[in-house]
Amino acid sequence: MRRWSPPPDRPLASHAAKRYQMASARSEHNRSRCNRLQSAVRMSIEPIVKPALSPPIDSRMRWWVLLALCGLSFLTIVDRVCISAAKNDIASDLTVSDQTFGFVFGAFALGYALFMVPSGWAADRLGPRKFLAIIVAAWSIFTIATGLALAVPMLIAIRFLFGGAEAGPIRLLLGRSTRGCPRTNAD
Repeated sequence: MRRWSPPPDRPLASHAAKRYQMASARSEHNRSRCNRLQSAVRMSIEPIVKPALSPPIDSRMRWWVLLALCGLSFLTIVDRVCISAAKNDIASDLTVSDQTFGFVFGAFALGYALFMVPSGWAADRLGPRKFLAIIVAAWSIFTIATGLALAVPMLIAIRFLFGGAEAGPIRLLLGRSTRGCPRTNAD
């Protein structure tokens, strides 16, 4: 922002010159005050913003963790796709059309999307081990319930809840892989 300055060829009246000097002094005072405030805020926030350093993980252990995470990711993908393989049998048992079965697939996707953030919050609150145990139990229950569904609305509700249970591991997979396998390897 450019400051206004009087033209060099015409002198200002004494009143206008005083006002200009006072405005300059005020803006300089405000600028220094703002700089002091910014540095005080920066100093008070710095300890909060710096992440806590976790103890280094053995490089062999990192590979086992990464392998377990890949296995869990593979299980979630298989779990999502299993119903596609059983679609014809389920459709003949419940007399479901392809269009209605689209609602079953859509219910899973909707549950997955709606429960993504709450499941991340719950994973942070409960911790990864406890939350993973709950998610695996929920998967097991909803897998059994999918096979026991007697009507299409019941199947849609089960698949919606199944999608909610499937949303949980993503937060664990991403969080654990970034903590356990950092970008730079200090070993």
